[in-house]
Amino acid sequence: ARRHSDFYRRFWDQNGFDPAKHFAGEMDLKKIPLITKEDFLSVPTRSRSILDPTGWYYFTAISSGTTAQPMVCFQSCFPTPSYYRFFTDLLEKHISSVLIIRPASYASALIGATLRETYFNPGSIISLGEPDDITSTARLAREIEADQIIARPSEAVRLAPILSKIGYSPEKIVFLWMSGEPITNAISELLKRLYPRAMILYIYAMTEGPSMLGMRSSKCETLDALSPNTYHLNTDGYLFEIVDGSLVVTALYKIPTPLIRYKTADRAIISENIKCSCGFEQGPVVSIGARSGNHSYKIGGV
Repeated sequence: ARRHSDFYRRFWDQNGFDPAKHFAGEMDLKKIPLITKEDFLSVPTRSRSILDPTGWYYFTAISSGTTAQPMVCFQSCFPTPSYYRFFTDLLEKHISSVLIIRPASYASALIGATLRETYFNPGSIISLGEPDDITSTARLAREIEADQIIARPSEAVRLAPILSKIGYSPEKIVFLWMSGEPITNAISELLKRLYPRAMILYIYAMTEGPSMLGMRSSKCETLDALSPNTYHLNTDGYLFEIVDGSLVVTALYKIPTPLIRYKTADRAIISENIKCSCGFEQGPVVSIGARSGNHSYKIGGV
């Protein structure tokens, strides 16, 4: 990052860190200065981005902004976490029609950065619904015969009775991808009742990241017992630390704005060697609490 990023070079110089002198391997990770959203927001997006003109396209992701200034990031590829591959192998039906009910500020990066990977089956129909017009979105779901929905939990709840009203049974939905809002036990149980045939995947992510930080599914009864906002950590894509009670992440993928000891400000507890009822391999999980200095949660990136 120091060689290719003026942003990181200046930031590290200001904090007295020189990788050549102070970093020899992962054991020196804690010597790297923590970086925050405020540090990123202090410069224009392009000034902190490393763009390769010979690579894939870049797609703009915009957060909803728990601070006064929304975060704008460029994303090129969302590598597929091992839990996502595990989860989709459990699906009994081949997904063929995906309805995304998210703001354009999120959907652009979601579609563009996942197409290089295996998130959607080849030949799938991918459609965008309107979060602010659930009735027209329900009609679109019927028209395209949607069997997967990507949405906030609240939008999925609003959609189900309208689907039934227009004659498209929610039982036709076999895969729900939920992000963007905190999960409660009540919402989790309600989604199971509204979409009785659906496998439900809950995502913990952030606009800055190249992939999901964590995932859980409707089969994760073990995680339910810990907290409705407990997730299997994506150790394929990140190194995780807890510093002063907050989650700190280092992205292991090459991305436009590297994340090197990035303090998310999400209060968190990591539990090691958890064997979950879903059948996923034993490993670390994270329980997410309220954001530091804020009385709200931030789950899902936008």
